[in-house]
Amino acid sequence: MIKISKYFIPYILIMFMVGFHKSFFISLFWVFVHEFSHALMAKFLGVKKVKIKITPIGFSMTGDELKDISFAKEVAIVIAGPAANIIIALIFYLLYKSYHFDIFEISMKTNLVLGCFNLLPALPLDGSRLLNLCLQRKYTCKKAHKIKVNTSMIIGALIFSYFIFLVFNKILNISLGLLSFFIINISYKEKGRIVYIIIGDIMKKKVKFLKNRCIENKSLCISYKYTLLETLSLIDKNKYYTFVVLEDDMKVIDIVYEQEIIEGLKSYGNITLDEYIIIRQGNKL
Repeated sequence: MIKISKYFIPYILIMFMVGFHKSFFISLFWVFVHEFSHALMAKFLGVKKVKIKITPIGFSMTGDELKDISFAKEVAIVIAGPAANIIIALIFYLLYKSYHFDIFEISMKTNLVLGCFNLLPALPLDGSRLLNLCLQRKYTCKKAHKIKVNTSMIIGALIFSYFIFLVFNKILNISLGLLSFFIINISYKEKGRIVYIIIGDIMKKKVKFLKNRCIENKSLCISYKYTLLETLSLIDKNKYYTFVVLEDDMKVIDIVYEQEIIEGLKSYGNITLDEYIIIRQGNKL
């Protein structure tokens, strides 16, 4: 399914009026091919519902089932876009060597840039998604998210520094400046989304469990002084968590399940585990 943003057509008309003609539309076509390659790989790997959204800043692919696939399949889907661009760039390089048409040169350069640039670990590029996938195999969701966002901020700052360097050398590359601002802005906004991401992952575990009829469990001993949000940050999307709550002398107070953490946050706010257990025990009486 392809969905076009209401801002896309006016954006195209503006770009045409200010002088972006052949090269702009050729580049736009190859950006679409990039996202279509993601969608094609997803379909090949069994993801049924895939959506491509066309916006003023490009194309994006979404799908509810993408969250429930294996690590290997998700990596294949992420890599499909840049890989397609690099292969297409090679084809047009060979064509341009024999036939010096402008369209071959533009297509070669565009695909090479798209393929390589999208592998940078900066939001919202494929490289950032790939980095996050790898990090979540080793770290908790919170730590992986923090590393991903900080890496993206650094990449954005480096691109902006290069933009300033070019300005001092009397070269004005507005696209580079806008790109750096876009990356830094998205990275900054992403910082505050960690709680929503974790909650979303927890909700999707039920779908995964019903589909596979099993899910890996992880038990973790935790201090009664932890708040519900601090506890929530320890959860990752691939395991169901059981928290053994301990006193300072390591005596077991109670056991709390990850679903109870969400319910506790909804009902009582960010209280400590000790406070939550007291409330829960009072409700049982």
